[in-house]
Amino acid sequence: MKPEAHDKSEFLREAAKELLEDGQPHSYGEIVKFIRGRAEGTNWEGQVEVNNVWHVLDDLVKTTDTPYGKARRGVYQKNAPSVLPPLIQTQAISLYDILDQAVDLLEKLEQYHHAAQNDPDPAMNSEMQNTIYASTFQEFDRGVDWLTYWLAEIEDQHQKEDEQNAVNEIGKDMSMSM
Repeated sequence: MKPEAHDKSEFLREAAKELLEDGQPHSYGEIVKFIRGRAEGTNWEGQVEVNNVWHVLDDLVKTTDTPYGKARRGVYQKNAPSVLPPLIQTQAISLYDILDQAVDLLEKLEQYHHAAQNDPDPAMNSEMQNTIYASTFQEFDRGVDWLTYWLAEIEDQHQKEDEQNAVNEIGKDMSMSM
């Protein structure tokens, strides 16, 4: 059954929760693919961007008393282990924090533009201002997409390393038992 929603964030959240309901770990890419599949035939078809999914998942796992969490880097799960892996960071800077701030900036740009359109000052809502806003918003949105892809790639690489380590451990265990 496709989740019904009047708002895009609500649709993304409900679709992600639907997939995670099975209690199994699901990669970020798998979640995005699932949500895009759920969007087919709805008013959200073709409108599921990776940065919006990441933002919804981040909110979902950070919500107080939520059963959802990160099983490991780039992998989300209902009733996930309570210890979250360390953030992807260099020194004190986290890519997750940068992405959060970039998404917040997009939201602030949208709010500012909306307020400026209602401003009686013609300089604030001119055609040139609208053109500049549209270009600026588009470029920032593209930057958020690239940050999301970057994080997803790092998370996928860590997942592959974790899987390879698990295979190596099984191989060690098997050779010791012979």
